[in-house]
Amino acid sequence: MKTFNVLEDAEVAVAMEQGSGRDHTDWSWKSEHKEAKDVVIATEEDVDTAEDSLLNAKVKYEDVLSDILSPQLEHQRNCQLHREEEINLYYQCTQNDINNYALMHFGGVKRSYPRWV
Repeated sequence: MKTFNVLEDAEVAVAMEQGSGRDHTDWSWKSEHKEAKDVVIATEEDVDTAEDSLLNAKVKYEDVLSDILSPQLEHQRNCQLHREEEINLYYQCTQNDINNYALMHFGGVKRSYPRWV
């Protein structure tokens, strides 16, 4: 604290400490306008970033929508898949019967179905 004599007959006066906040001594329109402009610039940057993010999100959303199949097409593909699985299962069983026929009828220790090829 800084002390100094105000009047000769007065006792010692003590200067009031300045706070870290704002008071009438450091206020000016210039600093107010500068701070307001800084806030506007920061806000505009935030808005630009948000708009860019929104556009990117819309593009990604459109990509996802373009990859989704319609319910009719999905049903058609599922039916086709089930038909193909059924045919594969039938021919797998038939092929196993054909392959094992020679072993069952002419088999022995040595495989005999190569002559059926």
